[in-house]
Amino acid sequence: MTEYVTLALLGIFNNSIIIKPDMQLSSMVCYSIFIKIFKYEEEMIMSEKICQSCGMPLSEEKYYGKNLDGSVCQEYCCYCYLNGQFSKDETMEEMIESCIPFMIKDGECKDEETARAKMMEFMPNLKRWNKN
Repeated sequence: MTEYVTLALLGIFNNSIIIKPDMQLSSMVCYSIFIKIFKYEEEMIMSEKICQSCGMPLSEEKYYGKNLDGSVCQEYCCYCYLNGQFSKDETMEEMIESCIPFMIKDGECKDEETARAKMMEFMPNLKRWNKN
């Protein structure tokens, strides 16, 4: 017997998330859709111009880190990556704690708990912390 699940279906069409409530789908189809969405989100994180260590937007070249030869590093910001190496030897959890005040100050999150939860979900997908 096939198990069915009622959920808000998330799909991707022309880079937009589609929500269609109350669809009856088998749990296998739901799992397949979840995997596709997760891979899409991961690709978007890797392709956006954000620091792959702290998540800071890299909107201007002055925010990019520098390689050992002085060239611009396209993956990391000037605060995380200097002279071809990371500026601090820290864990992802330590990075999250140091980023919390900036997320609150910039208005991205209202409090420490919200900021921490958001980054605990987001940071493991960044290149520096991704274990895959």
